[in-house]
Amino acid sequence: MRTIIHYLMFVSLFFVGFLVLNYYVFFGMSFLLGFPMDNGFYILMLIAALSYPVSNIIERTVSNNITRIFYTVASAWMGISFYLLFFLITYLVLSFFITLPRETAGITIAILTIIISSYAIYNSYLLKIKEIEIPLKGLKDDLRVVHLSDIHIGSVRNSGYMERIVTKTNKLNPDVVFITGDMVDGSARLHKHTFKAINRFNTPVFFVTGNHETYEGLDEVFRVLGSTKLKILQNELVEFKGIQVIGVEYSFGRGHLKKSFPSLKSTRINHQFFFTISPGSWKMPMRLELTYNFPVTLIMAR
Repeated sequence: MRTIIHYLMFVSLFFVGFLVLNYYVFFGMSFLLGFPMDNGFYILMLIAALSYPVSNIIERTVSNNITRIFYTVASAWMGISFYLLFFLITYLVLSFFITLPRETAGITIAILTIIISSYAIYNSYLLKIKEIEIPLKGLKDDLRVVHLSDIHIGSVRNSGYMERIVTKTNKLNPDVVFITGDMVDGSARLHKHTFKAINRFNTPVFFVTGNHETYEGLDEVFRVLGSTKLKILQNELVEFKGIQVIGVEYSFGRGHLKKSFPSLKSTRINHQFFFTISPGSWKMPMRLELTYNFPVTLIMAR
């Protein structure tokens, strides 16, 4: 019940803020392009402001192809509105120094927003690979690691996106895959079939939770991902090919490392290499190293 209340409070606050943003965007573009600010203006603005919070509630209640399209369009508009806001503020600042024709400025802002938004939407569906060679002195055999993060499977990115990631990862022929948080987006209900592609990974896969898993609810995430070949590390240490790997899960609390790792004080380090994977910044595993005097060799974090 408390979670529902917090969620509704967040949606309400978000709506108020998004309503203000939409009012400024609609007012600004209407002022520049000479559109009338009549009843239709306010109705369209209200629909735009309601689109994302309403689509979010619907998606978390009843998710289907129609609601996913609605959510995708609403999400796109939210991004577009921020670009419009940025350009309108830029115009406002420039107008103090130079005279810019209103209609020309409005058309320019609209064109720039369309170009940048189109590129951003296109770019969000691309899978980019960045190869980095990290020399580790004393490592007997080369280790090919794939690091995945912020996959955000949900309403916009679904099972097809997960399939693409697995296929592309397998082509890299890694020895191990580390996924550092935000496997799920938290925008829609979770279904086991959405993540079945994970079982096609041709190598061991280690996973730690991120902040979006906590938004969705860890019990629900573990229920869905528990049926896959993921090895979920919840503040624990495992060994893999002569390397000790520790998974640090996301936490809102302060000092959770000290609370979660008391047993590691007596853990014997049997191997020279100690990898840490974390959904947060590099500071989290570094605190682990300082607290427990562990020789962290490589930190993998988003």
